[in-house]
Amino acid sequence: KHGISSKAEITLECDPGTFDAAKLQKYVDAGVTRVSLGCQSFDDEALEAAGRAHRRQDALDAVQAVKRVGPRHGWSLDLISGLPGTTPEGWMETLHEAHSLNPPHVS
Repeated sequence: KHGISSKAEITLECDPGTFDAAKLQKYVDAGVTRVSLGCQSFDDEALEAAGRAHRRQDALDAVQAVKRVGPRHGWSLDLISGLPGTTPEGWMETLHEAHSLNPPHVS
């Protein structure tokens, strides 16, 4: 499609809260084969302090949308340690939450 090998991995970086399953399906139909979710954290206070527009629930909703659509090459979850306002306990909670979502890849 579009002159790109059918075996190519085409990744779309997405911020939670900026798409739903229907919009994501359109991206996949256009050739996207992998989605990278920029959740960064599941700690609302850290997300707010970092100036992120989304919150924990937006990230959880985004994960469910990606799982429903199921891009061919899967998806990944992006986290950032050391965001402003992150405590060691909050970071551990974020890691546990990420693990519970069973992402194929975390970076």
